[in-house]
Amino acid sequence: VGVTEIGNAAFSNVGVTAFEVEPGNPACQAINGVLYSAEGNILLAYPLNATATEYTIADGCLGVGEGAFAHTTLQKVIVPESLVLFGNQAFAKTQLTTVVLPENMTNVYEGTFAQSTKLQSLTIPSGIRTIESYAFNGCTALTEIHCLGAEPATLNYYEGYDHPFNGIDASQVKVYVPKGFKS
Repeated sequence: VGVTEIGNAAFSNVGVTAFEVEPGNPACQAINGVLYSAEGNILLAYPLNATATEYTIADGCLGVGEGAFAHTTLQKVIVPESLVLFGNQAFAKTQLTTVVLPENMTNVYEGTFAQSTKLQSLTIPSGIRTIESYAFNGCTALTEIHCLGAEPATLNYYEGYDHPFNGIDASQVKVYVPKGFKS
């Protein structure tokens, strides 16, 4: 009960198999071994050494914290419709193969899926306005991107090395856009 705050990516790449939290903790709670904020609206950390290949984020959760799933072996994460935020590096170095970003999201933050070398397919909903530096950096298996919006998201970066899609062979990726919006 003494823990009052948990910092960003506090448990990223730590060999935990499940989280346990005493009832009444003011900072967090464990839901089936996964660490959430006390209110349950932010998923703070998924156990690195959990053996599951699939996880469903709890209903009512609004966001995934910084580094929350980083380095896990999950192959599939199911998100509730309420979810609006994936923090920096939330899914970095995961085993995900397909990503469909939530419809309610507006930004993909820095390094969110960086170095997820098994990622093959990405769907970007119409609500995404910006994709930040390194967001999909090193996702070398990426072969298709589905852009659902009439206006493309702004790629927010400074130099070529921090491009959101740096390290990807563009010739191997097919980009699908709505008819009439090739530009």
